[in-house]
Amino acid sequence: MVAGGKFTRSNAGLTVRVVCPFDPALAVGSYNAVSAGRAVNGNVTLEADEDDPYTIKVNGLAAPDGLDEDQGPLVMHINPLNFEVTAPKAVLATEVWLGYTDLVYQGFGEFNSCTRRP
Repeated sequence: MVAGGKFTRSNAGLTVRVVCPFDPALAVGSYNAVSAGRAVNGNVTLEADEDDPYTIKVNGLAAPDGLDEDQGPLVMHINPLNFEVTAPKAVLATEVWLGYTDLVYQGFGEFNSCTRRP
């Protein structure tokens, strides 16, 4: 590069991710949801939206807490360009414990087709 009559050069550090192609079949099914901090462990079901395979509905997140999931599901959106996952805040259960209401979940992360982990 030439700037102000001086030639400069720099070593560029690049991180290049290698990802597997998106396979909608790997984003759905039955999974075990675990939270060591809250001692929660149970099954959830992931299903793709019928019109958009990058939109995944997570059903059953309230059940491991012993709650009736009368709202929900939690909806995850997978960005097809970089596989970032966002799950906007969603009320999953209106009746919680001891007079508390509205069990709410939200999340973010990265989908990896190679490891089958949303």
